[in-house]
Amino acid sequence: MNSSLLENFCLVTEASEAFQTGQEPLGLARLAEALALSRAMGGPFYDLGGPAYLAPLYHRALEAGIEVELVQFMIRRYRFPPPDPATASDRWPWPVRIYTLGRFEIQCDGQPLRSTRKAQNKPLELIKLLCAFGGSSVHQSRVTDLLWPDALGDAADQALNTTLHRLRTLLKHDHSVRLEDRRLSLDPHWVWVDALAFDRIAHAPEQGDRKTLQAALNRYRGHFLEGETAAWALAFRERLRSHFLKLSERLGSLLEQEEDWPAALDCYHRVVEIEPAAESFYRRLMICQAQLGRRAEALAVYQRCRRVLLTHLGISPTAETQNLYQKLIDSE
Repeated sequence: MNSSLLENFCLVTEASEAFQTGQEPLGLARLAEALALSRAMGGPFYDLGGPAYLAPLYHRALEAGIEVELVQFMIRRYRFPPPDPATASDRWPWPVRIYTLGRFEIQCDGQPLRSTRKAQNKPLELIKLLCAFGGSSVHQSRVTDLLWPDALGDAADQALNTTLHRLRTLLKHDHSVRLEDRRLSLDPHWVWVDALAFDRIAHAPEQGDRKTLQAALNRYRGHFLEGETAAWALAFRERLRSHFLKLSERLGSLLEQEEDWPAALDCYHRVVEIEPAAESFYRRLMICQAQLGRRAEALAVYQRCRRVLLTHLGISPTAETQNLYQKLIDSE
């Protein structure tokens, strides 16, 4: 073993031991040295540990922003699965990434999937359906009843099998969608879905933490599969929308308690951009602007709220919002 390879091995070992003993700064420092040395040597070396040993280290590197391109290359090259799909960094290079919040887009190995063929409509509808049902253990009869309501028995099963084959071909990864015991699942080691990642964090026990709340809300770029009118999409959309509003309210309250008014302002602005008729968040915006000494901006928020409610719902602001507006006027 040459000296550089030996040094690299020692640094990786020291990093792993430091993490195991709770010495996070030391672990990150040794990991950064090891990865920088790997890059200088012309690339990473798989045989220094294997997936079970290296995947957690690579995950930490991605979270810390250390040699991101090198680490992503390493993971893709050797098909490393994430150590824990539920908590893996957004930088983890899943073979398939599906975006459903604010837009619908599929990326395969980092490249957007481009397909305008009519024959691909059913496979894409299938993957949307699986996302809406949580991506795991969806009974095939539930799928066939929704996608092929007029097909019976073997005809429905054959249609599903054909569509599943087309979907796997489209995604370029046979392992991405599993069919076991008549149940369909998106393999979490191969497929990442923004809506499911958001939903997991929304139910996490530590979701009251500011960092966790922010991480969840950063994923929510818009409502689930906007434009899709099927009942199965509407139900999941409303569930995620409710989580988004509750988490935003929780984060905003934490920021107000910390008197971080600019951050709270950003939080509330983001809500009304996605959910224009969320009246209570206009009140929070008015309060934040007032706390920052921006009385004119606070009054302008009220006028915007009034216009939006009239346009979208045909109603005026509630008495609570009007009273806050009047207090701001009287405070001059």
